[in-house]
Amino acid sequence: MTARRADLDATGAGIETTRADLIDAAARIFAARGYHHTTVEDVVAEAGVAKGTVYWYWRSKKALFLAVLERAAAVYRDELVREAAGARSALDRLGRAVDGTMAFARRRPDLCRLYFQPVNLDDDAFVARRSAIYAGLIDDLRVTIRDAVRAGELPRQDVEGSARMVVGAVEAAVRASLDGDGRRLDRAGLRAFVTGGLRGAR
Repeated sequence: MTARRADLDATGAGIETTRADLIDAAARIFAARGYHHTTVEDVVAEAGVAKGTVYWYWRSKKALFLAVLERAAAVYRDELVREAAGARSALDRLGRAVDGTMAFARRRPDLCRLYFQPVNLDDDAFVARRSAIYAGLIDDLRVTIRDAVRAGELPRQDVEGSARMVVGAVEAAVRASLDGDGRRLDRAGLRAFVTGGLRGAR
């Protein structure tokens, strides 16, 4: 088990408004320049605060980046909850999750770029924290697929494997959009691809 790293933790609660402003500023800079080309000085300049303010909330740039990722994941999950409201069935909930992801990618490409950045992949503790964020994002998907199987909407299948394959397909579609290859994200096509694949799974 990887030991928890103290430098990835926050240093204090402080004033939440300032913390939120710093996270927003950091998200803009990290998305535009990438993690490795962004400094704490860049973030404080964007936020218009003193450098020491950042270290009141976070012990390191990596801790700040994790806070940005966690905020992005929370915003994304909130979007999916709203999208799923009023779903008629588990399978409809799944389709709405795909639709919500595509809508989120169009509206917040900056947050999506943050998620895909390769950051300190040789740092086991940091990777473990990022992996925990990823695991949280797919938990709801796993439950939804299981609910659809139990309701008879989908055949019995490896729910864990199916959830990961769905995530892979959706991530590929989002990456295509972020790469700027000129294609529009086809929400209906992706939804049909995902639900059709799950219906054919065994």
